[in-house]
Order: sequence, then C-alpha cells, then structure tokens
Amino acid sequence: MYGRITIIMAGIVALGLLALLAIGYANRALHQVQPYYARAIELDSEMLAQDSHAMECRIASLVTDATTDSSWQTAFSEREVNGWLAVALKEKFADLLPESVVDPRVDFGANEAVIGFRYLGEELSTVISVRVSVWVAETDVVAIRLKKCHAGTLPIPVSKVVDQMIAAADKLNASLRWTQQAGDPVALISLRGVLSVADEQRCLQSVELYEGELYLAGSTASVEPLLAEKAEETVLR
Repeated sequence: MYGRITIIMAGIVALGLLALLAIGYANRALHQVQPYYARAIELDSEMLAQDSHAMECRIASLVTDATTDSSWQTAFSEREVNGWLAVALKEKFADLLPESVVDPRVDFGANEAVIGFRYLGEELSTVISVRVSVWVAETDVVAIRLKKCHAGTLPIPVSKVVDQMIAAADKLNASLRWTQQAGDPVALISLRGVLSVADEQRCLQSVELYEGELYLAGSTASVEPLLAEKAEETVLR
C-alpha cells in the first residue's frame, strides 16, 4: 500500500514538473523575437525616414507613370516598405491599426513574405509573425494565403489572425472574401476602384515577391468623360 502511494505521489510530482517546464518554455518562446523582426526594428530613425520618403517618391512616380502609359510597373524594396510602416503609417494613418497592433514590419522572400507586429493585449504582449504568399487572383483582387503564424517563436492557430483581419476589414469597410488553398485560409481583398481616378481606370494585374522586394504591375485605360461622370454619380449615391 505504502509503495503504491509513493508511486502515485512521484507521478504527480513528475507531471507537475513537466507542466512547469512546459509553461516556462511557452513563456520564453512567447517573448523571443525572430531575427527578421529584430533587424527591422533596430534600424535608426534617420534611416527609416529616408526609406519612407523614398517609398512615397516611388508612389508619386507610379501615379505619374500610370497617367502616361497604358501599362505600369514598380518595385518597392523591403527597406522602403518598413520605413513607410515605421514613419508614414504611424504619423499619417495611425487610426488604421487597432491599438493593440504596433510597429508592423515585413520580410520579403522568394514567393512569400513574413508580416510581423507587436501585439499589446491586456494579458499578453508578444511579437506576432504571419508567413504569407500573395498573388492577384483576378484583376484588382489580391489573394493573401496565411500559411503559418507564431507568437514569438511559439506556433499559434492562424484563425487568430483571420479574426483580426475580419475586424480590420469591417472597420475600413473593405471588401473581403475567404477561400482555402491546401487547407490554408486565403483572404481575397478587392481593390476595384481604389487605384482609379475619375477619368482613368487603373487595374492591378500582378503582384510578385522576391528576396527583399515587392513587384507590382498593372494597366491604365482612359474613361470617356460621360462614363466618368456616371461613375462619379454612382459613387456619390
């Protein structure tokens, strides 16, 4: 009898120790920062400001190209995008992000990217990383496949990010649909009309990811003045 009780007590102690080790590992993993994010977040403010300005100049150039050519293309470097996220987004469009999401950064690789941000929740503070692939599913509809998600270095369900994207889309009144690819959720985001102006229809036709670079391409078509007026009236209504 005594021996059996001893074995049971030893088993309980062992399970308790394993539970403590698991909690310790999870807590440590939650607070680890992945290398790509550490590199991006440590850039000095002057460099970030320069990169942000470079991206805004590239966008301005793209707008000019789109009004003079029937087709257009451009490429944004990873540094330019991160500079814009660190400076312009924070200064000009801070209300686009929930209060719990700060310091977003990207890491561009061949055919996929990692999107990271600090999550400041009431009970949890960590860096969320989401590995995605991006392409144009149809003209002006961008597909974003959510492959893996980590809090620190700890894997978490992708559904957590899906919930945040749905909430953000509702807040921005954006057109968002969902499908699947090989079991992964795929967000379909419509940009129809977002790039266009009254007398020109601009369409996004290609999105490609390379090491350290995001490539975009599309086309521009003139709109007849009468049709442009009708389109504007429809929007106003």
